[in-house]
Amino acid sequence: MSLFGKAIVYLLLIVFGLAMVVPFVWMMTTAVRSQIEFNKGNVGFIPIDQFTLYVDDGKETIISIVQTVGDSSYVHFFNEMGEIERAYAKIPNDRIEERREFRIHWSNFVNAWNRVPFARYFFNTILVALCTVIGILVTSSL
Repeated sequence: MSLFGKAIVYLLLIVFGLAMVVPFVWMMTTAVRSQIEFNKGNVGFIPIDQFTLYVDDGKETIISIVQTVGDSSYVHFFNEMGEIERAYAKIPNDRIEERREFRIHWSNFVNAWNRVPFARYFFNTILVALCTVIGILVTSSL
């Protein structure tokens, strides 16, 4: 095979390799995003949290600005899961901050594990796989 032919083969291998790896990387970076960022629909390979905070006596709460009127704003207050705790609260604008942080939320995996019975799903998968292997061994040995 010529040098040009090898280059084409390697180029195709690289392209198809990336076509298989990129969706996996996308899945993993989406899995470690915060619920709020996921709900916003922000895309990208780097899990960056972009949020607005209400700062009161050192306590920071994530908010969403609904409407700004003069020197105050009407906002929604969110909890850690991205659910609205308090709606249409009026707060002064001087206590509002914008932030962007690189954050990986490993707790998403724990939350997913606790919300559905994954242990049961794994047991069912192993049971089906074992029955299939035993069935194949019995029929193939005959």
